Amino acid sequence: MTPAKNQPRDHSGCFHAVLMPFSNGFGFRKLVLAVIPLSMSILIANARAELRKNSSSSEPMAPPITERILLDALASGPIPNHIAFITDGNRRYARRLGKPGYEGHQAGAAALGRMIEICLRLGVHSITVFTFSIDNFRRPPVEVDALMDLFKDHFHNLSQHRGLLEAYGVQLRVLGNISLLPQQVREAAKKAEEFSQDYDKAILNIMIAYTARDEMATAVQTVVRRTLDEKSSPDLITEEYIDRELYVTSVGNPWPVDILVRTSGVKRFSDFLLWQCSEDVQVHFIPVNWPDVGGSHILPIILDYQRKIWSRRLLSPQ
Repeated sequence: MTPAKNQPRDHSGCFHAVLMPFSNGFGFRKLVLAVIPLSMSILIANARAELRKNSSSSEPMAPPITERILLDALASGPIPNHIAFITDGNRRYARRLGKPGYEGHQAGAAALGRMIEICLRLGVHSITVFTFSIDNFRRPPVEVDALMDLFKDHFHNLSQHRGLLEAYGVQLRVLGNISLLPQQVREAAKKAEEFSQDYDKAILNIMIAYTARDEMATAVQTVVRRTLDEKSSPDLITEEYIDRELYVTSVGNPWPVDILVRTSGVKRFSDFLLWQCSEDVQVHFIPVNWPDVGGSHILPIILDYQRKIWSRRLLSPQ
């Protein structure tokens, strides 16, 4: 199944069935566009306040009730098929707390679990996470080794403990220039992928040893090599042909990226999904380090996405 480009899934048929018979006037449509986001924004503000109130507790807590209500409410509207994350700010988080860098990365792994669950509860089909750049191999060897151990342990835990992957039917894919990783990390990643290979409700792409430049170069090399082997005309090398050989699409992910989120407040793409981030992708830079990210940060982004979808629908000629 190949969906239309960036076509959102929408569970809000009941909403439109009730609303549209009464929405003959342009003024009413504008009222709806104002009231719905305003109501949701108030709930999101309440969720943020509740999170701040409970942030001092060291005990693990269930999501605040306001956040759970918001998740259910947003899930009934148009939902993006594919969300991508640049998980920036782990080291800044650790420095702010006076802790060693690896503890920041551990906290980042916990944040990843929270964000994945939120996306899956909303019904997002595909989640792509930028965890380690090829350029990151230039960091001090002690830090790189600690990160590789963290990846190995994380992949091992995924293959041993079912958790989110089984609960939500998520297929794990580890993508990038995998040959650059230590053998033990490659083996752990392969086992985790094999463990989840029969799940088909959602896809989690972990981008590791990745840069967009390397991805595009690899895709072009594959296309050129195949063209030479088949003795085809170079004129057959098109954008669509190259797109099919990029990491995410080459393994059968049919959903284009709808939303790209980068944490830490830094406003750059850092060589991530440069080919895929076209004019149709909504890009959000949020001023919070990745380990601190939670529902109160992602829900306004989903609401903004829905508001734009509703705007196109309610303001379009009937």
